[in-house]
Amino acid sequence: MTGAQNVYLGCLALGMNPGQAREQINAIAEWTELGEAIERPMSSYSSGMGARLSFAISTAVEPEFLLIDEALSTGDAAFGSKAKKKSTGDRTGR
Repeated sequence: MTGAQNVYLGCLALGMNPGQAREQINAIAEWTELGEAIERPMSSYSSGMGARLSFAISTAVEPEFLLIDEALSTGDAAFGSKAKKKSTGDRTGR
């Protein structure tokens, strides 16, 4: 399964309609800085890339509550800061 397919299915599972889920693919690819890697198989992703993608999918619906475990520790410091901003209310995550 590619990263894009994972985004699509993850967003459907979170309650988005197919159109909304498709729109999230490019937005998530940009936010995670995966770029064209979003079209590669997830089996080729590093643990950090997978963590970025999982976090971005989980926050695509702006959940009221978000539980985060040590999985985010696999990312780099810049991503950790970006994720913290997004999870504490700064939805731009920049």
